[in-house]
Amino acid sequence: MVADQSIDFHTYLESLTEDDTYREWQDLYTPTDAIDRQRLEPKKSRRGFELSLMVQTVPQQREGETPDREKIEQLNILEGLRKYAPDHVLLVGRPGSGKSTALERLLWEEAQKGKQREPNQKIPVLVELRRYKTSVLDLIRDFLTSYQLNLNRIEIENLLFTGRFLLLVDGLNELPNDEARRDLDGFRQKYRRVTPMIFTTRYLGVGGDLGIEKKLEMQPLTEAQMQQFVRAYLPEVGDKMLRQLAGEIKREYQKEIVDLILAFGSLRLRS
Repeated sequence: MVADQSIDFHTYLESLTEDDTYREWQDLYTPTDAIDRQRLEPKKSRRGFELSLMVQTVPQQREGETPDREKIEQLNILEGLRKYAPDHVLLVGRPGSGKSTALERLLWEEAQKGKQREPNQKIPVLVELRRYKTSVLDLIRDFLTSYQLNLNRIEIENLLFTGRFLLLVDGLNELPNDEARRDLDGFRQKYRRVTPMIFTTRYLGVGGDLGIEKKLEMQPLTEAQMQQFVRAYLPEVGDKMLRQLAGEIKREYQKEIVDLILAFGSLRLRS
C-alpha cells in the first residue's frame, strides 16, 4: 500500500503545537530519565530547573525466577519511549507518576519535528482510551478532527498501513469493558509491524498488557530532585515548605506537590 502524499499535515501539526494545553507547561517540564547507561544532555526549563523523570525496563522472567539486574536499563523517559515504540512499548506507573504528562510532551515535541517536513517523520496522534465509545479508529479520527485534520476511515487505515503515524495510547487500564479491550488488541495486532505505538497503564494487573513484551516502569523523584524542584519553583518559601513536609508525606503525595507547584509557578510566570 502506498502512502497518500496529498495529505497536508502542516495545519494539524501547527494546531497541536499552538494548543494551550501543551504550551502552558512546555517550558516548565523537562522529561525525566528511564534506566539506561546512556544519559541525555539535560533539558532546561524556562526557570533553569531540570526535572529529570526516569523509567526503567521491566525484565521478562518466568515465575520463581530472580530478575537479572544486568539486563535492566535506565533511560530518559522520552528516550526510552522513542527507543522501543517501533516494536510497541508499555509504560507502567502509579497514578500521578507522570505517564500522561510524558505522552503530552512527546506529542508536542514530535509535532514540532513534523513541522520541519523531514523525510520519514512520524505524525503523532494521542489516543485517550478513557474516551473510548465505539472503536480505536474512531478515537484517532476524533483526535485528528479536533486539530483540523478531517480524514475518513479509509484514509486513516491507509496511513496506519504505511507507517505514517506514531500512536500515543494513554490509559490501558481505563478501557470500559472486555469488548473494548478486544478491539484494541485486534487493532494493535493488525498494525503492529508498520505503526509504532506507545501504551500507558497504571498497573499490569488492571487491563492486562496486550501481550506487549517491552515494558518501562516510571521511577519516582529522588529526595534530592524533590528538594531541587521545590526550591526552583518556590524560592521564597521552598526551604520552609521542605522542613514542614516529612519524607514519607513528600513521597506519598509527590504528584500533588508537583502539580501544585507547577500551577503556582505557571501563574507567577504569566503575571
